[in-house]
Amino acid sequence: MAEHGAKPVRDAVTALLAADLPNRIPLVTNLWALRKPELPTPDMIHSGDIADGALDHRGETWIEVITPRLMPRTRTMGLNPNGYMTHRYRYSARIYVWVISPLWDDAMDLRDRTATVTRDSLMTYPTLAVPPASGDTGFLVRYDTIGEEFGEPFRIGQRNGGSPRVRAGALLNYEIEHEYAAGDPLTTANWGTFETYDLRVRLVPVAAHSGG
Repeated sequence: MAEHGAKPVRDAVTALLAADLPNRIPLVTNLWALRKPELPTPDMIHSGDIADGALDHRGETWIEVITPRLMPRTRTMGLNPNGYMTHRYRYSARIYVWVISPLWDDAMDLRDRTATVTRDSLMTYPTLAVPPASGDTGFLVRYDTIGEEFGEPFRIGQRNGGSPRVRAGALLNYEIEHEYAAGDPLTTANWGTFETYDLRVRLVPVAAHSGG
């Protein structure tokens, strides 16, 4: 039987971002007439909290999908065609976006852009199904609950003897529903386990990136 609760919710959101952002960001970079360093693909997309002491070693940009909080809005939807009771759970969820840049203003700009494309990913695929996947996944992000907050940048220690750097973060908050029929594996998506996507790993020759 497919798992339900907070973990599969955040895992499904993480899977969406890992599938969509590497394709979305190059398109947005071209649309906004940016250079690649002004909106790079995140180095890491992680399901769950990352230890704070490890943040500065994760790359230049990374995303944390945080364990959502169950809200007191669970509804019983009745019996599904297989005779199982179906419940619709609503979670208040968060995504943290973290960036590092040598300069204060560049850190703010990178934070804002990365938060925007992450938010757009949720709004484009509210059921968390990226084409060619389709159909009822059991998940639904509620458009009217998506919000953004931006933290003030702060300076952090230097790396490898270089100059001090600036770290900046943003918080996306949203509500997501998960419909689940207890005991019925056919009504929920089997997302598996998604812990960390390290997007720095590429299975193509380095020469393929020349001129990018």
